[in-house]
Amino acid sequence: MTEQQIRSFTELVTEYCKEQSWNVKFFSERTLIATPVGLWQIRISPFDDLLLFHHNYLRGLGAITHPDAMQHYHRQRDAKVFAHVTKLLNYILRHDTSKAYELKGIKQMPAHTQKQREWIKHAKARKRRRDANNVIKLIDRLKD
Repeated sequence: MTEQQIRSFTELVTEYCKEQSWNVKFFSERTLIATPVGLWQIRISPFDDLLLFHHNYLRGLGAITHPDAMQHYHRQRDAKVFAHVTKLLNYILRHDTSKAYELKGIKQMPAHTQKQREWIKHAKARKRRRDANNVIKLIDRLKD
């Protein structure tokens, strides 16, 4: 990226994060964004594409905000490589909105679009897996 592109990227991200009340930190090769639901890392590929990584459920910034703490992050499977920062930031907003609904209750999630219905389906599957794991853990505790 050129110096002008980096400046433009930084200004866009800063302004968007300010509007959403998100925290943002810029590092030489990565940008970290803390939202109420999770942590996000934006990396710029050698081809100037934007790659998005996510850390589920913010429990405290600590060492996770360090740019080298990649073991805490995973690549978003449904987030393709982004060419423009605004699309990437809108994706983060949609993702976190759906996660916030999921925390409040899946029944409250809107189901107007196909993408929203897919998110509801995945949220229900995650809840079933969590519930099953909790039952297994409870059984294991009772065995001991």
